[in-house]
Amino acid sequence: MQNQLEARLEKLEKQFGKSRKLNVILIAGILLSVLYGFKEKQALEDLKVKSITIADDYGKVYATIGGSSSSGGWLNLFDKSGNHTVWLTQMKEGGGYVGVKNLYGREVAAIGTQSDGDGYMDISDNNGYTRCWSGVDKNGGCSFTYNTSGYNTIYLGNGDRGYGGLVVYDNNHNTQAYVGGNNYGNGEIDLYNDYGRRVIFLGGGDYDKKGYLYTYDGYNTTGYFPR
Repeated sequence: MQNQLEARLEKLEKQFGKSRKLNVILIAGILLSVLYGFKEKQALEDLKVKSITIADDYGKVYATIGGSSSSGGWLNLFDKSGNHTVWLTQMKEGGGYVGVKNLYGREVAAIGTQSDGDGYMDISDNNGYTRCWSGVDKNGGCSFTYNTSGYNTIYLGNGDRGYGGLVVYDNNHNTQAYVGGNNYGNGEIDLYNDYGRRVIFLGGGDYDKKGYLYTYDGYNTTGYFPR
């Protein structure tokens, strides 16, 4: 009886060994087929997932990729300390958006599309307040700069007829200086007092196209050259 039992056990052990070897060979064959197919095509035809998270061996997340029907696709990047640094997603009005954050989690740079589809770039300080904005207005490309109090200090853009101009403002948004073209097709420089009234004009004449210099007291002409 014991000899028969030992014989059966030996037979089962041999069968199990053959089955285990067969499984190993089968798995290896599948892996080789996948790798060979990838090598031949150099890319998988399709890979569909709801989200992807990239992390290290300790679970620290460095990137997440996902999307939904309400917000579209998005990509988040994180630094080695776990701070959210880059945000790539869709604008609510449509179009793409890229946001860059500092170590405090405040957005300091953004590139995206406006509601009418025009592009823009917004640069902020370390507190998240806009200090430089560039984009498109009704007359073409333009740029604004803001001081630490949040006042618009410089505007660079185009006039209604397409001429370029640089405008400098004070904290009350009164014009302090203007350099650029005018509606008559001439270049000019204008300086203003604290009340926003012009005190100096340097530019071309409206009719003879000669150069002129005018001074004002804020209301009336006080002198001009040439006389």
